[in-house]
Amino acid sequence: MSVTKLCISLAAVCILSDTAKCTPKDWVEVRAGHAFTMKAPSGTVFRKERGEDSFVSGFDGPGFKMTFDFGIYSNSLCEGDRCAGEHTVIDGNEALIISGATRDGDFGCTKFVVAAHIKTRSIGFGGRPNSLTISACVNDKGEIPVVEQMFHSIHFDN
Repeated sequence: MSVTKLCISLAAVCILSDTAKCTPKDWVEVRAGHAFTMKAPSGTVFRKERGEDSFVSGFDGPGFKMTFDFGIYSNSLCEGDRCAGEHTVIDGNEALIISGATRDGDFGCTKFVVAAHIKTRSIGFGGRPNSLTISACVNDKGEIPVVEQMFHSIHFDN
């Protein structure tokens, strides 16, 4: 088996199993208020922002700038009924991950974007379910799998 195939196989096993056990040993847990935690490269810091009707903030780390919106109105990443991307499960919740080169500054990014929409079990304002939309801007295409691994490590506090 080639080294490339072995690395791809190991990454698949990590994504399909307990991702927290597969994150690099030097990664740290970062907290987004009382909403969720995530594993991230050492040096990642929380960045507080102001939202109107939801919890909006972000994280800055080596090679990425991440922003999130947690609430009842977060972006589904779908265009009408079309939800193109990787349909997956994160922390037991249905999720969609998209990634690629940006078009016209998608999500405020200049080169590449990685974004996820995760439907949660927590209830928000008016009894409507909360969801998380989280996106990261990266300048190097090689950072996309790193951000995807961070997304897969998200754990909700509900």
